Amino acid sequence: WTFNVGADYRFAVSDQVTMTPRVNYAYVGGQFVDLTYSRTTDYLPAHGLISALLTFNLYDHWSAELYGTNLANKTYPIGQVLTSDNYFTYGPPRQYGARIGYTF
Repeated sequence: WTFNVGADYRFAVSDQVTMTPRVNYAYVGGQFVDLTYSRTTDYLPAHGLISALLTFNLYDHWSAELYGTNLANKTYPIGQVLTSDNYFTYGPPRQYGARIGYTF
């Protein structure tokens, strides 16, 4: 199972600027990565991630965004390399960033 739920609200800061805060939760259920279906060596456990975004729309064309992903800084496997050691690969840690855009 997977699902994603989020909430946002847009409001005017001025005549030319709007601000939209958003919070998001994404869930991925547990899954097997090999046909042997071993819970010990072939199973990726479920995980849920929280992210947030703050968007400013400026003068009809410009936008500026601040974002954060994996805000709880969870360590979670996203894949497995099937070798004699059977090790997992992991998703990214907490990240922050900014974006600027122009729509024409």
